Amino acid sequence: MVFLRWILGCEALERALEGFSFVEFYGEWPCVLRYAHFALSRNTPCLLVYTQLFGGLNAYQLLGREIRVARAFDLLSTIEALRRAFFEKEKRVFVFDPFLFSKPQNFSLVTSALRALSHRKWVLVFNRAFKKLPAGGHFHASSAHTLLRLEPLKGDYLATLIKHPALSSGVRFVLKTEQVVEGVGLLRWIKKESEAQLFLKL
Repeated sequence: MVFLRWILGCEALERALEGFSFVEFYGEWPCVLRYAHFALSRNTPCLLVYTQLFGGLNAYQLLGREIRVARAFDLLSTIEALRRAFFEKEKRVFVFDPFLFSKPQNFSLVTSALRALSHRKWVLVFNRAFKKLPAGGHFHASSAHTLLRLEPLKGDYLATLIKHPALSSGVRFVLKTEQVVEGVGLLRWIKKESEAQLFLKL
């Protein structure tokens, strides 16, 4: 699998994640979702596996901007989208809220699909916190190569390392993200960033 480096707003963290194909951020969902807009706009081209009925990202406005979207509406379509992503051309796969439609007895199905996908793709998961753990429980938390808890920090973000094969837990990274211009929505910002990247490639 060809190595890709994530752009996450902190060079030290980006170096620490080199070579790990299953990385997850989790935390309070509004914080995670807002940070995900930055990460998504900075790591195109990619495939987005998106499990939301309402709110959050407007997937339709992301199409045609080097971000292809596979949208899921229940547990079965979530697993199917992850399985299909294995054969898609994009090397980066973003997965948003993968356990939204899962009951505890089905968590392992989603986690297994994510693990299988990470054998061929670079997978970055954005997940909710549930009782101080990422949604999906202990088995899921132990399956990710690297796990980080995300918190807001005065306009930036604080990522605390919970699990890493080589580094100690508790290491903290400040993630610097460019501020969205006041009055410009997140989706318009993503479009602007994607258009800039397309222009630079011409």
